[in-house]
Amino acid sequence: MKEESTAERASSLGSTIATIGSILIAVGFAWLIASNWHQFPSILKVLILLFVTAAALIGGVLFRTYDYYKIGSSLIVLGSLLFTLTIFLIAQIYNLSAGMQGNAWLLLICWVGVLLIAYSLDSSSSLIIAMSEFLIWIMLQHWAFAESARNYSIFGPMALSYLIVGVIFYGLSLLHKSRDHKFHKVYMWWTLFYITAYTFTFTFLRMIPGIWPSGITMSSSTLIFLIILFLFALVSFLSGVITSLSSGRTKVKEIIVFTGTIILLFILILSSTIVSSQVGTCYAKNCYEFDTKSTCLTAPTALSCIWDVNEFNSRGYCQQNYTSTSSITESGLVVQREVNSKDNYETCQALNNQKNACISKELCSWRGGELGYSYYGAQQSIPFSLWAIWIFSNIIFIILILAIIAYGTMNGSQKIVNLGILFFVIDLISRYIGFWMDYYRNSIAILSIIGGVLLILGGWLIEKWRKNLLDGMHTKENN
Repeated sequence: MKEESTAERASSLGSTIATIGSILIAVGFAWLIASNWHQFPSILKVLILLFVTAAALIGGVLFRTYDYYKIGSSLIVLGSLLFTLTIFLIAQIYNLSAGMQGNAWLLLICWVGVLLIAYSLDSSSSLIIAMSEFLIWIMLQHWAFAESARNYSIFGPMALSYLIVGVIFYGLSLLHKSRDHKFHKVYMWWTLFYITAYTFTFTFLRMIPGIWPSGITMSSSTLIFLIILFLFALVSFLSGVITSLSSGRTKVKEIIVFTGTIILLFILILSSTIVSSQVGTCYAKNCYEFDTKSTCLTAPTALSCIWDVNEFNSRGYCQQNYTSTSSITESGLVVQREVNSKDNYETCQALNNQKNACISKELCSWRGGELGYSYYGAQQSIPFSLWAIWIFSNIIFIILILAIIAYGTMNGSQKIVNLGILFFVIDLISRYIGFWMDYYRNSIAILSIIGGVLLILGGWLIEKWRKNLLDGMHTKENN
C-alpha cells in the first residue's frame, strides 16, 4: 500500500509539473503570436487560432490514451478555454460583435461548443467551464434586453432566470444519475453549490429591495426568454424525476426538499416587491435632473436653473445659473451660492426609506428599490416588512446548509459535507463583518477582541463538528 501511495504521489507530482510546462509553452507561443499579431493577415490569424485550439484538444486526447490522464485533462481544459477565446478573437478580427447582444450571441456559441467538447471528450472540468459560461451568458442576455428597453431593471428577471437555471441543473443531475453517468456527481455538486450561493445573496439586507423595484416593467423579449427557459427547466426536471425514481437511484424525500427550496426562493423573490415601493434613497435635486427645456424652465426657483445650449451640446442641458445666485460678501468679493449645499443634501438624506415625506419636499428626489443610508452610513427608518423578509431569507439559508450537510453525510460524500460547512463559515464571517460595519465606531478594540475570540472558538468547534461528521461517514462505510 505504501509503494502504491508513493507511486500515486509521484505520478501526481509529475502530472502537475508537466501541466505547468504545457501552460508555459502555450503562454510563450501566445506571447510570440500576440507581439506580431498585427502583421498577420486575417485568414492566417484564424488558422493560427484554430490550429492552437485543435492541438490542445488532440494533445489532451493522446495523453489520456497513453495513461497520462491528468496531463491530458489539463490540455482539454486549455483547449476549451482557447475555444472560447478563439470565438471572440475571430469576431474581433472581422468586426462581428455589435453591442451587448452581439457579445451574448458569441458567448452562446462558446458555452454550447465547450459543452460539446465536455461530452465528446468526457471532460468534467470542461463541463464546469460550460456551466460557468452559461451563467455569464444569462447575465449578458439580460443586459442586452436592458439596452433596448426603458424603465427596465435587470435584477428581477435575472433573479427569476437564475432560479430557473437551478432547476435545470438539478434535472440534469437526476437524468445523469438515472443513467449512472459520471457527470451526475458534477451536476449534483454544482447544483448544491449554485443553489446555496444563490440563496446566500438574499441574506444581505441591501440586496432585497433592489430585486424588483416598483414601477419596473418586463419587456416582451425578456418574457419570451423566461418562458423558453422555464419550459426547458420543466422538461429537464420532470424527465429527471421520472427516470431517477423509476431506476430507484433517487429518493422521493430528496426531490421534495429541493422542490420546497425552489418554492421558498420564488416566494422570497415575489416578497421583495412588497418592500421595493417603501424602501429607497432620497436625493437632493439638481438642475441636471431636468433634461428638457420645458422642465428646466419650470424647475424649483431655489435651484436657479437655466437652459444652456452651446457648441459642445447642440441639444442643450439644464444647469445652475451661478450669476443670478451670486452675492456680495463684506470683503467685496463675489461668491457663488451653492443651492445644493450640505444642509440640503443632509435634509433629503434624512428622509431615506420614507417615500411620501421625500416626494413632499420640493428640493428632494426619490429613487426606489435601493436601501437608503444616512450621511454616516447607518441604515435608517427600515420598515418591518424588510426586516421580516431578511430574517426569512436567512432562515432559508441556514436550513439549506443543514440539509446539504445531512445529504452529504447520508450519501457518504466528503465534498458535499465540506461544501455545507464552507458556506456556514462564510455566513458567520459575513454576519460578523456586517456587525462590525454597523457598530465599529463604538469600540474598535472591544469588537476586535470579541471577534477574534469568537473566530478562534468557532474555528475549533467547526473543525470538531466536521471531524465527527467525516468519522461517522467512515464508520458507516466500514460497517
